[in-house]
Parts: sequence; C-alpha cells; structure tokens
Amino acid sequence: MLQLLLCLSAQAHESEPGLKSYVLPPTEAAVMRRRLRWAGAAGIAAGGLWFFAAGDSLGAGDPATLLTGVGLIATTGALIGGSYAVLDPREPTMDWEASGPPIRLNLSPGGTTTIGENVPYGGSLELAPRFTLGPDVQFIAQGALRGDFGERVEVDPRPQSDFAPALTQRVWGADLSPELRWYLEGMDFRLRPTLLTRYSTTTFANGSSRKLERQAWMPLTVGVRFYISARQRFGLYLGPRWDSLRWSDGGEWQERELDFGPIYGQAFYSINRPHMRLPGGWVGASRLRISYEQSNFDGQAFDFGAVVGFFGPAAAEYAMQLRRPGWDSGVQLGLGVSGTQGGQVNLSIGWNTQPFGVTQ
Repeated sequence: MLQLLLCLSAQAHESEPGLKSYVLPPTEAAVMRRRLRWAGAAGIAAGGLWFFAAGDSLGAGDPATLLTGVGLIATTGALIGGSYAVLDPREPTMDWEASGPPIRLNLSPGGTTTIGENVPYGGSLELAPRFTLGPDVQFIAQGALRGDFGERVEVDPRPQSDFAPALTQRVWGADLSPELRWYLEGMDFRLRPTLLTRYSTTTFANGSSRKLERQAWMPLTVGVRFYISARQRFGLYLGPRWDSLRWSDGGEWQERELDFGPIYGQAFYSINRPHMRLPGGWVGASRLRISYEQSNFDGQAFDFGAVVGFFGPAAAEYAMQLRRPGWDSGVQLGLGVSGTQGGQVNLSIGWNTQPFGVTQ
C-alpha cells in the first residue's frame, strides 16, 4: 500500500534525465552497432568453447551460458537496430519515449494439452515510481506481486493410474528490486539490489501437503546501459546470488538455509520509435525490447535437445504508450513473448502518471 501511494504521488519527474541532450551522429552509431555485433559473436563463440573445454559442471549458473546469452542479445539487437536505422538514418532524439510505467498489470494465459492437467492463468501487479534525486541521479522504487489465478494440476500418466491427479499446487510471490541510476554522457550506471520470494502449497494424491518458501537474494547486482544512438540502447546486469529454502509439512517450519546460487545476469537491447497522430487525436510512441535473463528461479528455461535447464529465457516485448495532446499521463499497452519450453505470452496494461520522457 505504501508503494502504491508513492507511485501515485511520483509526478513531475522526467523519465530519463540523462537522455535530454544525447544525440550521436549516424556514422558513429553505425560503428557502435558493428562493434557490438562482433563483441556479441565473440561472446557466443567463447561460451561454446567454454562448454567444450571445461564442461558444464556449474549447471544453470555456468558463466558459459551467460556469455552465450549476452552475446546472442548483443548480436541480434545490433542487427535489428541496424535494419531500423536504414529506415530512419538520422535517428534524432524523440520528444518523448515509451518507458516503464509506474503502475502496470500483467496477464499470462494458461492452458495445457495434457488431459486432466490444468495450468491456470497467471498475473502480476508491478509498481515502479521514479524519483529524481539530482540532475543526473534517479531512484526507482520497483516491486511486484505475482500469482496464479487458480491451482496447477499435474496427473500421473501411467496406464495403471488412468491419468489421475498426482498433485495440485498454488503459487504466489513478491519481488523487491529498487534501482538507483547515475546518468552520464552516452551511458548510465545502475545499482539494483533484489529480493525474490515465492510461496507454494502442494497437495499430493494421498492427501498430504507441503508448504514451501524460496528466496533469491542479489544485493550486489550492478548494471550499465550504453546509448547506441538517440533511440537505441544496449544494457546488461550482473551480480552474485544467494538462495534460501524452508518448508513445512503441516508442523513447524524448517530452519532456513542460505546457499550460494547461480550467477545472475541479464542483457537487453531496446529500440524506440515515434508515431504520427493516431485516430481519435491520440499520439503514441513505442519500444521494441529483446532480452535474455540468466536466473531459472521460476523454472523458466530455454531447452533444446539434451540441453535442459542451462539457458534462461530469451524474450521480446513490444510496448506502446498512448496519450492525448496536452496530457501529462497516458496508457501503455504491451505484448510480450518468451522463448521458454512451450513458449509463453504476456499481455500488459499500464498507466503512466509522469511526463513521457525526453525534452530536446
């Protein structure tokens, strides 16, 4: 509730203060994209050689998978960004950009093709009000509540079990990831301590149940975002992670254990685009963002062949913010797809109570 009040009161702050005067000549932007493509290709090659030479002893936290994932986003983003620059070679700074709104609702459709099983719809409420602490410093009070709208049901596929329900599970959780940003010429640095918590209640076929609480603590996550051009950005996060686990079978909770977990990493490439006036007098600006996340905390992974559980999901999101002329607030609509096993789709709607971004 406190964060919601902060979210509603965080107004009259520019969403990206460090971008006000940043304009990179098209020739320099092309050089940066070319360097990023080669760096990404080198990361993919280094990750592959690491696997062949050193193996996969670190599992989901193996740095080889992180090198490969970051390299994939760098190379793919630079290729897409270069194609977009052909359509608009000047890439001038935009008057306002699509940016993360302080309030957003997400919906993930459920469903399964397995007879007798149930995968419910999921959703989240994300809050991210921004506060300007100085001309080049900004604080974002990020947090989220997540959960399933129903129970997950898994069946026993053996013929003698006749696909009877083997267990049911209900999952919910919360994220806390406040972020501090320092804006410089051509880049910004970020500090984002993160705490992820997931609760689940599992009921087995014999009627017994178990409650489980998992946490991932990443207090030293740091990030950097490079401004490839006035409309294109490449960024990454990296940090150590500690995991904790406790459970209860109906009695007292077990003592919490804290273990060093897999390395956390994230890479993203975003492309901003302005739009002409839309029907009804609305104007819009959109953002295409591709990303890779090395986490596996929620069990989301990109599996292929015998490679299971090593690579995190690659995702793409297209978001458009719409406003009426003269308004300082407006609506954001988003559509995202994630390359997890079986694929995942995410729909979002948000309301931005801040000015939409950059003043030239």
